[in-house]
Amino acid sequence: MIKRKTLVIAIITAMLLAAIPAGAFAAAVVTDYDFAQAASSVSYSGITGKITGITPGDESESGITSVRIEQAEGGEAVFYITADTYCFDSVELSIDEVVNFFYESSPSIPMTLQYPPTYQAVVLAPVTDEYSVFVGLFNDNLLSSDNKLRLIGTDAAEIVSTDGQPYSGELANNVLAVCYKITTMSLPPQTPPIKIIVLDTKPLANNTPPMDLSVIPSLTISLNGQPIDAPNAYSNEAGVVMLPLRAIAAAMGFQVNWDADLRTCMLGISITVYADKDEYIYARMAPIQLGVKPEINEDGRLFVPISFFTEVARCESATVTESGIIIIFAP
Repeated sequence: MIKRKTLVIAIITAMLLAAIPAGAFAAAVVTDYDFAQAASSVSYSGITGKITGITPGDESESGITSVRIEQAEGGEAVFYITADTYCFDSVELSIDEVVNFFYESSPSIPMTLQYPPTYQAVVLAPVTDEYSVFVGLFNDNLLSSDNKLRLIGTDAAEIVSTDGQPYSGELANNVLAVCYKITTMSLPPQTPPIKIIVLDTKPLANNTPPMDLSVIPSLTISLNGQPIDAPNAYSNEAGVVMLPLRAIAAAMGFQVNWDADLRTCMLGISITVYADKDEYIYARMAPIQLGVKPEINEDGRLFVPISFFTEVARCESATVTESGIIIIFAP
């Protein structure tokens, strides 16, 4: 809850400064938030584009739909839409529809090097003159982690969860989709939102596994919406989700070679995995440490932490959901 003094100052600022059209943000300079270090770099970006192609996923809960768009400012992009993507009721997925696509753009998520760039959609929102939409992780002061928007006067807003039911919990430290009409010209811009959707998501950069780690072995592993015939994943003693390397890498299109003498696994010519140490090599870059070394199970199969696929293998995302372990990769 924002303190009364802060709210009064915000109202005075709004009265003294002309309100600018929704979405016209000034450069932000405020840095008074106190997120945990892992969350402080989390941010979300949006792309507006006209849908030019749709590839539906399968009919399973883990089915992933691929949507190709032509961006308003030029160029193309591809968005993967999963069961975890929140879609506003007024959004239609059809050819020639113009939609706002939001995705996590945290520095810890590797940038895509291929064209068109590929992202996992967090929110699909309408393009409308009635309001604008902002997606972000907000702190205790209701300031977004990228300093681009602060929420004021939230008591007057409609606040719901993703199922449309009223939400009565704390807004702080949640990823929110905020609908608003105007912002102040302050730094950062402030807005009294008209509606807030509390998203059922955590930053992809965390790769946070479910609380009940015992269910991991029963989850299907899918790549770009297609199930993979692979050994079961598991969580190790530290609670890190471990995935079978060979099966997933082969499905990604890598040639997989094991050197028994050096105890290394090569994926193509660019990635090296050492079986006995926390050092992962991508191209000619310095070794990447993930805090967990690979593990060889009793069947002699090599397993790597789930973060390997985003931090080393350059996947768009690797996440654990109730419906399965979902990996998105665009070669």
